[in-house]
Amino acid sequence: MSKLFTSLFVLVFVGFGVGFLGYGIYQLDQASRTTRWPAVRGEVLECQLRSHTSDHKETWACHVKYAYDVDGRSYEGDRIAYGYNGTNNKSMHSDLKQKLSRSRYVRVYFDPQNPSESTLATGIHRSAYLPVLFGGAWLAFCGGILALVFLGGSHKNLPERLARLNHRSLSLVR
Repeated sequence: MSKLFTSLFVLVFVGFGVGFLGYGIYQLDQASRTTRWPAVRGEVLECQLRSHTSDHKETWACHVKYAYDVDGRSYEGDRIAYGYNGTNNKSMHSDLKQKLSRSRYVRVYFDPQNPSESTLATGIHRSAYLPVLFGGAWLAFCGGILALVFLGGSHKNLPERLARLNHRSLSLVR
């Protein structure tokens, strides 16, 4: 396999890692901005606990829809928090669903520059770090592959290098 093909192949994977990392950084930036957003009273329109099964694994997430007004205009939102995602911890999402279902009204935080952007929880939550960690780890993996390809020497010379290494090892034993 040529170095050009390997490089192009790895660059596709690097692009994937950069995309994930960029998305994660965007999520963290948005989450941190929410701490400065003003709040209004909103009304819960619907709240459900949904499950998703993939590869014989079931994940759960709370899905909420709420309405709120800003300066006389009505908006609807569905974001609980930046970075909120489903997990296999059903009880956590079920508790959140029960809490939101019992509340007819909620505090809705909205972006003053774009009031259609809203969330129920502000700040950076633990799950918002996952895309950054995954993207960083993915890029480190790709960097390792590139280093092996470009710095590790040719695999065609491997038998010769091993023979030299074995010869040196035998001379040290004698």
